[in-house]
Amino acid sequence: MAKHILILLGLGAVARAAVWLYCGEGRFLVALPSVLWQSDCGEMLANIPLALTWEHTRPPLLALRGILKCAVWPAMHPAVVDLVMVSFADLGATIVIYLTFCRLSVPSRMALAVAGLWSISLIAWEYYRFAGTHNHLNPALMALVVYATVRRVQNPGLSADLLYGVAGAFLVASYGPGVLIVFFTALVSIPWRFGVRRMATSLVLAASLPALLFVIVGAKNYERFGTFSTTTYLSINLSQYGYISLGYEAPGRRLIDLMPDLKPSAWWRWCFERRLATDTSPAAALRGLQGQCLQFDDPASVREGLEQARLLKDDAMAKRLAADLRMSESAPWVLRVGNPPIMTSMTEVAHNDISKRLWPHLFRSEPLSLLRTFLMANRSFFVWGPLMFDGVHHEPHLIPAPKIINGLATGMAVLVMIGVVFGAGLCLLGAVRVVRFRGDLKMAVGRNQDLLLLCGLATAYFLTTIMINGVSCCENGRQFQSLSVIPLVAGTYLVARLSALLRGAVVPVS
Repeated sequence: MAKHILILLGLGAVARAAVWLYCGEGRFLVALPSVLWQSDCGEMLANIPLALTWEHTRPPLLALRGILKCAVWPAMHPAVVDLVMVSFADLGATIVIYLTFCRLSVPSRMALAVAGLWSISLIAWEYYRFAGTHNHLNPALMALVVYATVRRVQNPGLSADLLYGVAGAFLVASYGPGVLIVFFTALVSIPWRFGVRRMATSLVLAASLPALLFVIVGAKNYERFGTFSTTTYLSINLSQYGYISLGYEAPGRRLIDLMPDLKPSAWWRWCFERRLATDTSPAAALRGLQGQCLQFDDPASVREGLEQARLLKDDAMAKRLAADLRMSESAPWVLRVGNPPIMTSMTEVAHNDISKRLWPHLFRSEPLSLLRTFLMANRSFFVWGPLMFDGVHHEPHLIPAPKIINGLATGMAVLVMIGVVFGAGLCLLGAVRVVRFRGDLKMAVGRNQDLLLLCGLATAYFLTTIMINGVSCCENGRQFQSLSVIPLVAGTYLVARLSALLRGAVVPVS
């Protein structure tokens, strides 16, 4: 096993160095960061507590990543920091996924081959939108959660529960919907055979750290911005879900017609109409829906909005605009460091809270429109998601990695799709094998532990996906990467069992 780990580390490091020499420098070092970014970094490093308490668009780990990039500049280009960080994370994920395969009795050579190909394939994902927040760290953190789940089932105990808690906390700190998968997999891996007291203790130990992190960050955001979440960016997704459900032909006009039903505040309507005054395109209407009618880091622009709020007697918005004005005058950098650089102001958060009323209104009045958007979101997730593992099939202009890397990534997508399409078969096969033991549930589970564990993981995966795609209409293809480890493990396990059956071999069980 140690030899295989060294092979995986060496293979991954050499492949990444080769790709960097082939196209990395030309891709990453073409331009220096702007003077404004450098100035903002100096301000942020001088007041890190303010940066962390104000940042609400991103989960805390991504906010810390932004601080790290500022801390190492100018010794290292910020884009290189992103690449190095994600590359090291993916190398670690490769080892974790290999150890997971070994625990699930996947033959060692197959485990080595799949883990090695996955490691190289991830290079395409590392180079895709490398500087964004599009889930680049999440595959590594999800791999750790899956490994911790498997270990907790196979070897229940204090150390397994604590490992799961740490892995879950890291995922929650990086991924907005991470709390969903952490909660589901914590339930899946409860040691139910050891009694109610042991189950309750295990659940508390495993879930307390992720839950505590979620509560602390959510409470911080709620106290200042009124949204209990680790990332207010989810609020944008929810309002966009309703907006896209209006259709692609003149959605802005339809939104204007629906305004009386949404009961927007006076300033909300002024902001929306101001955004559309010079541009009536769907994109402009969407920006208006998100409250982007002012330059919030410009005191003059915010002051204009504040005067309008007072003129319209919209006290709630006036209070938030006054707070944003003070911040734009004293520390405008905090209104620019969010990623994405939208919804960083207190006003935009309140604006989006009103915008989200579009979703329940359509749910009552046009449920078929929301259903159409839900089906589109799932198509994006389950079809574009695996293909976006290399990005070639969706945004080829953003993929600088060599074609051979993209080809391997597409091949790995096939294995992932096997896990998606046939994941339900794991549950069916597990149920059939349990029934064969005719009531002796403990023996049935003991003999089919790996199979039922993967059934539980697949169930958690689909439940999480349904909830994500039920509130998010956009970026679902990129969302897929955060959870792709589960279908990767399921697909590999299914292929291993199938190959054993074709050889007439008996697959060992845990």
